[in-house]
Amino acid sequence: MAGRLGTCVDVVFGPNAFAAIFDAAGRAAKGGLTGKVDADGKGIFRIVEGCGKAEVGMFFPSEGTEATDEMVSAVRYECGTGVLIVVDEPAGELAVYMVDDNGHRLASAVQSE
Repeated sequence: MAGRLGTCVDVVFGPNAFAAIFDAAGRAAKGGLTGKVDADGKGIFRIVEGCGKAEVGMFFPSEGTEATDEMVSAVRYECGTGVLIVVDEPAGELAVYMVDDNGHRLASAVQSE
């Protein structure tokens, strides 16, 4: 997997990343997102490959998909700037946010197959 797949997205998800995140969210109160930070002529973006060490961000199971201040603080503490995924596992939904020094915002994302 290379680059942003011709887009300007904030986050690129690897082929099995969503399955790994939903599986881990069903078993843990929170967890890290493995991957790497990359850059191209359009700027910096993150590649999420799965779950494990908090290399590029964190996921949190929740009722609903709204990010809380506690979640944002945890990502900021672990990664500085990073990806925050809020997973409503029973509903099969998630929301992807970018966290930085100014707070958080919904992120644009694409999945690679």
